[in-house]
Amino acid sequence: MVEVAARSKGRLMNEQVSAGWEVLVVAYNSEPELPGLIDSAERNLPAGTTMTIWSNSDTDVLRLALGAKLTTSTLSIEVLGDGSNLGFAKACNRLAEMSEADTILFLNPDTEILDFGEVLQPTISRIVAPTVYSQAGELQSTFGAERTLRREIAIRLLRWQPAMRELDGATSVGFVSGAAFAVDRRRFLEVGGFNTDFFMYYEDLDFCRRWRAAGGTICVDPRFRVMHIGGVSASRNLLLALQRSYESALAYHSRTASSRILFRGVALTEAILKSLVAAATGRVGRVDRNTQWRFTRWILRRSLRRP
Repeated sequence: MVEVAARSKGRLMNEQVSAGWEVLVVAYNSEPELPGLIDSAERNLPAGTTMTIWSNSDTDVLRLALGAKLTTSTLSIEVLGDGSNLGFAKACNRLAEMSEADTILFLNPDTEILDFGEVLQPTISRIVAPTVYSQAGELQSTFGAERTLRREIAIRLLRWQPAMRELDGATSVGFVSGAAFAVDRRRFLEVGGFNTDFFMYYEDLDFCRRWRAAGGTICVDPRFRVMHIGGVSASRNLLLALQRSYESALAYHSRTASSRILFRGVALTEAILKSLVAAATGRVGRVDRNTQWRFTRWILRRSLRRP
């Protein structure tokens, strides 16, 4: 049975809550990060904005951690969830289905809103996303051209990364990260929402591809800026995060039998190369030697078991 927290009884208690915008957040063991997001939303978002948080972990623990914020915030906040982990895609869809807002703004729990100026309004044909920055103030690769298999190969094997630059104005792109974007709620659901075959990772790339195929556009507005810590949930179980990323990428690139086979070969090659680097240096990126070797063996077993 879904548990529902009462609406905030802060300053909005005597105000009419706007049905315009609603912030939707999917949290997983995100107790340390959420207060920062709530504070930033209070500073930057217009009065009447609501926030609904779906907990993919222990809902009672999350409510306890937020404490007084649930009753004193200038936002109207609900916490939903029954303690089970639905995955990011399914939980986002559930929130969108339950919302009554015209526009929904998906934000990761480890984000904070930096600026929210005269932002473009999402429409039935336009997604609007912010520019996203690291804690060090570096522009992150959260938007760009559609992630084709050719680009995937370049990123994984050639270590190519598209150059990121500050935008002078609203810019049309091929995809945006699910960590932060606003969309017309009804149109989001009409296009099918996030594909729940993606437990986490690549669901945003898949949705953006379907959105554009349905005639929609995707826009990044630099007047909307967000800071993203990133990798908080993944860091708690890196092996599981690597496995889920692989499964999602495989599903995303399996448009044909040949593309599926090609991606699997690319992913295995990348894993082997990273294992060699980890063997020599002790780690590769955030992943330690042992975790990388376990992941490589996992991919190898799957490659031998499945055509």
